[in-house]
Amino acid sequence: MILPNKYKAIISMAIRQQLVQWSQLVGRIILYGVIVYLFYQVFQSVKAEPNRVWYLAITEWVILSTSSVAFQISRDIQSGQIVYFMLRPMHYLVFRFCECMGTSLVRFILLGFCCFLLGFFLIGAMPEKTYLWTWITGILFSILGVLLYSLILVLIGLLSFWIKEIQVLVYLNLTATFCFGGLIVPLDFYSDFLKKISFCTPYPWILWWPAQWLTDTVNLSHAFLGWSFWMFFLVICIGILYEKCLKFFVVEGG
Repeated sequence: MILPNKYKAIISMAIRQQLVQWSQLVGRIILYGVIVYLFYQVFQSVKAEPNRVWYLAITEWVILSTSSVAFQISRDIQSGQIVYFMLRPMHYLVFRFCECMGTSLVRFILLGFCCFLLGFFLIGAMPEKTYLWTWITGILFSILGVLLYSLILVLIGLLSFWIKEIQVLVYLNLTATFCFGGLIVPLDFYSDFLKKISFCTPYPWILWWPAQWLTDTVNLSHAFLGWSFWMFFLVICIGILYEKCLKFFVVEGG
C-alpha cells in the first residue's frame, strides 16, 4: 500500500523534528548503553553465553525505538485538539501513526548502530547466526515489532476518552512487555505455564520473535501468523474505539 503524499510529508516532518531534538536522542542512546552494559555485567557474572547479551541488546533496541504516541493522542483528546483534525483532509489516527513512524525510524536507525557497535565491543564477535539474509530479515522483523508495539500505544491513547489518566495503563503495558515479551531472556527459559500465557499476548511478537531469530531459531510461519493476528485484532479494536470516540464528540457537540 502506497501512502498518499500528505502522509509521506508527515513522516518526513517527524523525522526532521526528531533530528532537531538531538538532546533526546543522545539521552536515549546513553540509556540504551547503560542498560546493555549493566546486563552484560550480570550475564558475565553467571557465565551466560554471549548470545544472551545480543538477545538483550536487540530487545532493548526495539523497545527504545518506539515513540510516546499514547501520550500525544491523550493530550489531543483531553485538550479537544482532536476536533480540529476532523476538519482536515486526513485521518487523525493515520496522521498520528505516520508521525510515530517517522520518530521511531530515526531512533531505530541510531539505536541499531549502537546495538551492533556496543555488542561487538563488549563481546568481540557477532552472534553465531551471521548470514546476511538472516540479519536483513531480523531487522525487518524488528521493524514489524515496532509497528505492533506502536499500535498498542495508539489503543492506549484512545482509551483516554474514558480514562483520563493513562499513565497507569502505560506502566501496565511496560510491565506486560517485560514479563510476557521476553525482554531480558528468551521465553524458552520460562516455565511451561508462563510460556503459554505469554504466547496468548501480543508481546512475544514484539520482542522475542526478532531477537530469538537473530540469536537462535524461530518457527517463522508460527511467528508471522501470531504477529499478523495481533496486528489485525488491534487495527479492528482501534477502528471500533475511534468510531465510538467520534460519535461521542458529535453527541456532545465537540
